[in-house]
Amino acid sequence: MCRMFLSIGKVKDICKLYESLVLASKEDIFMMKKNHSSGWGYFIASNERSYYYRSSKPIYEDEWNPYHYLQDEATYYAMFHSRLASPREPIRGFIDSHPFIVRGDERLIIVAHNGSINKHLVAKELGISPELYTDSEILAILLSSYKTINIKDRLEKAKETIKRLGAFTGALNVIAIEISYNAAPHISVACLSDFPLEKEGLYYKMVMYKGDNRYEFMSSTVAFYNKYIDSEGNILDSHASYCERGRVYP
Repeated sequence: MCRMFLSIGKVKDICKLYESLVLASKEDIFMMKKNHSSGWGYFIASNERSYYYRSSKPIYEDEWNPYHYLQDEATYYAMFHSRLASPREPIRGFIDSHPFIVRGDERLIIVAHNGSINKHLVAKELGISPELYTDSEILAILLSSYKTINIKDRLEKAKETIKRLGAFTGALNVIAIEISYNAAPHISVACLSDFPLEKEGLYYKMVMYKGDNRYEFMSSTVAFYNKYIDSEGNILDSHASYCERGRVYP
């Protein structure tokens, strides 16, 4: 149970989403005003450099200032995640905070997840010990296991595997960045939004924004504080829309 966003845009766009994520984590209006206090983290990359950070602190108690190292004119790929650990999942400090970075097919894969899967079934499929990982990190390892060069295909294959194994127990909202490093860096992104029950309401829905030279995916509460939707879930911005359930974007 987490709040998160994925953005392709400028520093000002990332900052606006970050501020919305802080508010969403401190008081989630779509989850009985609970807070997300189990740590947070981010991954930010341009074609020249990247920044990776994970903390055990709640995002609303930590400090972050992007203007210390990000340039106004550059375009960045940014992934931010604020965690509320699921029941029975470990809380071992920053090691369990998202995003997770894994390697696959001469690529870096950066993953954040909102929801839960049966990690014991997926770990058995992978031949690893489930006790060593959170369910979301096991999901990241699953993504890295496929022989493909397309992050969208990885998410499609992971969705199929999880459902085949009967491991689809909670939301499968996943945001991912893939970076090739066998040549000049090439960055691509993808988002999967899926959840098993319609009665989950607004909490598990993901919102997409496309326009004004930026591309964003975000949890519903982040979209609310960013003024893309209202408290009833109505879309307020013509560039915003709900992600279709079960579909991988772009």
